[in-house]
Amino acid sequence: MGDMKPIIPLVSVLFVSSVAHAQLLVELKGTGACREEAEVFVGREKTFLFHVQLPSGGNAEFKLKKGQYDVRALTKSNCAATATVDFDGKQTVLEVKLDKRKDRLPAQTDSAAAVGTSMFAGVRGNFGMWPMPWWYPYYYPYYANIGYPCAWSYYGCMGPQYPSGGPIVMGKPNIYISGPAARLKVNLKSFKGLMASAPAHMEKGWSVDVKPEGLSHNGAIYRYLYYDLRTAGSGLQFTQGYCGGKDELLSKMESDLKAASYPAQAVDDFRDHWSVHFPSGRDYCVLPQANEELAAAAPLEYSAPVFETRRVYVVLPRKIVKGEPALAAAVFKDYKADQLKEWSPRARREGAGAKHAAFEWGLAFAFP
Repeated sequence: MGDMKPIIPLVSVLFVSSVAHAQLLVELKGTGACREEAEVFVGREKTFLFHVQLPSGGNAEFKLKKGQYDVRALTKSNCAATATVDFDGKQTVLEVKLDKRKDRLPAQTDSAAAVGTSMFAGVRGNFGMWPMPWWYPYYYPYYANIGYPCAWSYYGCMGPQYPSGGPIVMGKPNIYISGPAARLKVNLKSFKGLMASAPAHMEKGWSVDVKPEGLSHNGAIYRYLYYDLRTAGSGLQFTQGYCGGKDELLSKMESDLKAASYPAQAVDDFRDHWSVHFPSGRDYCVLPQANEELAAAAPLEYSAPVFETRRVYVVLPRKIVKGEPALAAAVFKDYKADQLKEWSPRARREGAGAKHAAFEWGLAFAFP
């Protein structure tokens, strides 16, 4: 990444030291033909750390350790932006402007240049797909999207690349909200473990206007609320689930979402994302977490009653291979792959007088 040259400069870099919840805040700007959703990547030292989808005019926050980071944005048409920023641990705001590229390379080449390493192993389906690196030993689920939600090395998640936290990372929980036009405030009460969010959550949470076309935040339309959370995993269950290979597990998770009446868009997004990014080549176990468990591990608070359905699937190796890190954290003490009980789907928790429905899905992984 150190050899990467900026395509266009940042419009502005603003440092604010008075905010306790210090993050890198990226604001995406686009005009004309470049006013479209972009893939935004954050990485350092040839390691890709984060990847989110952002609408033009949207923003995202990333919790980072001190150091130099590269930020790149790409769209499906010839628009891009990139910049390097020195993050000193203080609140840093980057305004990144998308522009047409006359020298645009094919998506695979262009995106690989963004991280300068063969670890880049795939971006969302509409930007191309790449195979898993040949050297990866399948110790932990390899998230084919360049290691996100955590950077990978030979042993699995590279926890030291991120600020400290618990042994579990919840990757890409998406929250879809539907209902009559209204303004809703949504607060992830365990926000101190946030690794990333879009739009930016900050200390006060999200405030969005529910509209037929999506969730409006500062004039930008998001298809869903998104976050990554590093957590101790308190309240999660590790005794019920199912094991198998990639296709079998994906099918069961998708069937669970459909049985829980998830909207078609949420199910389609799940299939589009995880059919590319879920690991293959080894058996894993999926331990579903529903409203009850997630209320303890990742509590959400709404400003109005909401008919809420939550699913986060914890993915763990079915068999620990010699030489790989064992799941030694206390939270995993009840995990025994050969003794899992069949998971029993839970009823949705209905909010009294709820006019809006919220559906959330995500996957979670061990974080050595």
